Amino acid sequence: MMTKMLKYSAIATKIKSMESQLIDADDLIKICSLHSTAEFVSYIKNVYDYREIFTHMDETSLHRGTIESMLTYSKYMDFLKIYKFVDLKTRAFLDIFFLRFEIDAIKECLRCAIDPDLFEFDAKVFQDFFLNHTCINPQQLLDAPTVTDFIQCLSGTIYHDILTKFPADNDHLFEMETALDLYYYKTYWKYHKKYLHGSEQKNIREMIGAEIDLMNISWIYRMKHFFQIPTATIYSHIIPICTHLKKSQLQQLIEASSMTELDDILSKTAYGKYLPVFTEQLDNAVEIILSRIQNKKLRENPYSIACILKFIYQKSLEIHTLTTALECIRYQLPPNEILEYLKDGGQKL
Repeated sequence: MMTKMLKYSAIATKIKSMESQLIDADDLIKICSLHSTAEFVSYIKNVYDYREIFTHMDETSLHRGTIESMLTYSKYMDFLKIYKFVDLKTRAFLDIFFLRFEIDAIKECLRCAIDPDLFEFDAKVFQDFFLNHTCINPQQLLDAPTVTDFIQCLSGTIYHDILTKFPADNDHLFEMETALDLYYYKTYWKYHKKYLHGSEQKNIREMIGAEIDLMNISWIYRMKHFFQIPTATIYSHIIPICTHLKKSQLQQLIEASSMTELDDILSKTAYGKYLPVFTEQLDNAVEIILSRIQNKKLRENPYSIACILKFIYQKSLEIHTLTTALECIRYQLPPNEILEYLKDGGQKL
């Protein structure tokens, strides 16, 4: 215990300082009361640690896609602050998050390639980060004239092998995104076994296992509710790892014949108490629930890598909350209605 305290006490202190810059419920109320995109940017760049990213930007000329990309970029910069602060052994485990950033960028660019009128992404914001820390070039992906060319730009990477299995059209976007996520979570599971040991491996396994369980549940909800994907096909999109969710329960969820039956089955699992989050806040249910689980884990193990994972998910949830708030402000929704959309996603959980 003393060794872990010495190793993580400085990290925990640094992260507490970074957490103090996250939005809270009072801040969110103020943001929801803003009237325009320009007001949103002006508020953000003068209050939070987004200041460094937005400070030289003219809030009256920033496009929505650029603003959202800059918000996401702040998560990468926060991660790098942590990454540079920790020892080499911890960095080896955290390298998995560069893979996560790669996949998220590829998915954003893929959406733009399939339907540029519906999706927006400003790759210029990320260019330096990706050229320095990963193997992909987001701008090159965005410049690809067709989805086939897009996939060809990924030649020599595992992503090319993953995406070439699907027809290059918008009817298979969900399957392609799910396949990329599936690769990430399988790799994430291997990483924790390779780089963590003893009680720390056990604690992080429970957290990663919960994330995988929740992603499987989320995908099942989406596939059944939005896409009406056949049961046999759902099996091919599920991460083949179970922790708190039993394999028999996962099978029952996949084979549920209706959303009512799906809710009833989920209510009887270890995640039953989170059923309202899935039914009311599916878009960010995983982040919200994981933040709660990680808070509990961190209370049990205050000096561990759990503090890093908790902050990363808190930041991810904050970015989702801010981008959702921005979209609501653009459509001039009343503040109370915006808050209803956000629920507890903007609070420190």
